[in-house]
Amino acid sequence: MTTWSRPSQAVGLFVRGRTARTAAPVALVVGTILSAVNQGDVLLAGAGPGTWVRVAVNYLVPFCVASLGFLSARRVPADGATERDPVPNRSGDDPGRRGCGQDPGGNLYPPAPRRKDSPVPHRPHTVAFDVVETLISLEPLHDRFVDVGLPGPAWQRWFDRMLRDGMALTLAGDYAPFPEVAASALRVIGGGRLSDDDVAHVLDGFATLPAQPDAEQAMQVLTEAGISVTCLTNGARESTEAFLGRSGLDRFVDQVISVAEVRMWKPPRAVYDHALARIGRPAADVALVAVHAFDCHGAHAAGLTTGWAARLERHYAEIFTRADVIGDDLVDVARALAALPAPA
Repeated sequence: MTTWSRPSQAVGLFVRGRTARTAAPVALVVGTILSAVNQGDVLLAGAGPGTWVRVAVNYLVPFCVASLGFLSARRVPADGATERDPVPNRSGDDPGRRGCGQDPGGNLYPPAPRRKDSPVPHRPHTVAFDVVETLISLEPLHDRFVDVGLPGPAWQRWFDRMLRDGMALTLAGDYAPFPEVAASALRVIGGGRLSDDDVAHVLDGFATLPAQPDAEQAMQVLTEAGISVTCLTNGARESTEAFLGRSGLDRFVDQVISVAEVRMWKPPRAVYDHALARIGRPAADVALVAVHAFDCHGAHAAGLTTGWAARLERHYAEIFTRADVIGDDLVDVARALAALPAPA
């Protein structure tokens, strides 16, 4: 069902004809009846300009009423709970930081326990950023989902499914590039009802997505500390470079590495080993920064230092090896990485 939560989305439904397709038949029937009852004799006798104005009003009023009824029935809360909302705060801590992993002593982000065979991390030579959701904001896709008749918040479930499907292909020894997996996942979320034009309309939105608000400052912190910046993405290199250029982040980034080069979706170790080869540094000199704990887990297994920003998931999943550096956002993580001791 087509839904909306913001006035601009309601206007979009109207402009694109979804409202009109429902309201027009009602206005035609009701308007014709009203005109026949109220102006029928005048019309038969030869109507003047004033009569035609009243006839137009007979059609316009039921059209407006039916349109408002259509939109009212499809309104959803602007900030309704979604499957990614944090769980209710039961501990009485700061709501802005709930679910981020306090230890019993109340310390936010307690130091990460390290495996016995893991070296103590030092300030990295290079930081490789994950891209989608870490650097790119997907929230503007909400409106495009509404445009094609899906609930706006469904973009979150779609992205989760896309990641799952990409990983599943990797586990099966197969590979499909980001655009193909994205389109396939979207058709599933749409229940097979989306047309090719609908799918294209949603995915074309990637060319307009903005950077996350903490991305630029985080990269600036690192470059001012003399740390090189790279991107490691499940997406295509070309579209990632276009995003970096559009957002102005390209001035910080030395290179873009795509999983397409090894035909695997993160997080297999081979992906991170390939990134290290492209960067030309040993694992101990490179850090992976992401908002996804699974990505940090994979990078840690390959020997990289890891940094996790809590602004998306809020709680670091216990099943994954804890990241070396954890902060509220990318800026916190960048500052913590830059503050690590210099390599011996």
